[in-house]
Amino acid sequence: KEYIDHGHDNIQLYVNGDNLGVNKNFESALRKCDGDIIFLSDQDDIWEAYKVEHIINYFKNHEKCGLVFTDATLVDANNKVIGDSLWRKIKFDSSQTICFDDFLHGRFVTGATVAIRSKLLIQLLPIPQFWIHDAWLSVNAFILSDIYALNEKTIRYRQHENNVIGVERLSLIQKIRYRLCNIEESATFRKVMYERFKSLYKERKAEISVDDRKNLIKCIKFWKELYEIQNIKK
Repeated sequence: KEYIDHGHDNIQLYVNGDNLGVNKNFESALRKCDGDIIFLSDQDDIWEAYKVEHIINYFKNHEKCGLVFTDATLVDANNKVIGDSLWRKIKFDSSQTICFDDFLHGRFVTGATVAIRSKLLIQLLPIPQFWIHDAWLSVNAFILSDIYALNEKTIRYRQHENNVIGVERLSLIQKIRYRLCNIEESATFRKVMYERFKSLYKERKAEISVDDRKNLIKCIKFWKELYEIQNIKK
């Protein structure tokens, strides 16, 4: 609003009447975008000056690419570098070929670094209830087009207490302690994972290869059984 008040009339500000939640808020914003390439900018991160140019150039030279994501420099709330890059922190290796199974084992695409073609984006909305927006966009982009991990730190990714999703990883002992103290939340997590992959199968089973479809079905069964076991123990 302050930028608009100072004459930056190329900014359009929309204020929701109600709190839509993260996913529906993203979906609402994405539906309002009309550019050929849509860049996500969902936090108080700092873009490097070369970010847009480098990503746009990749799209120009690779017509089949539907989504690009990048590495990032981790900084604190005051823009002070606080350690390894984002990819090293989450143990993502950009030199390895991305395969469908990678999406079944965890999230490695950070939405704040993502750019996506609008002609692909319209095929990916709405975002299902149990998905995080960047995970849904990236796995579907992989299935329907090509995605590319650009090995550049294009943003300074702030880590502070107001992050919806940060990059901290718990140790094994911390994970065990957390699960023991949060049985209800653990059961909810298992249900979410089951519903998440079930919705992906329902939406994309025709486009997924036979082998990937088999692995997705195994994944669905795995989370379903864990959730049912948890309910029996309760």
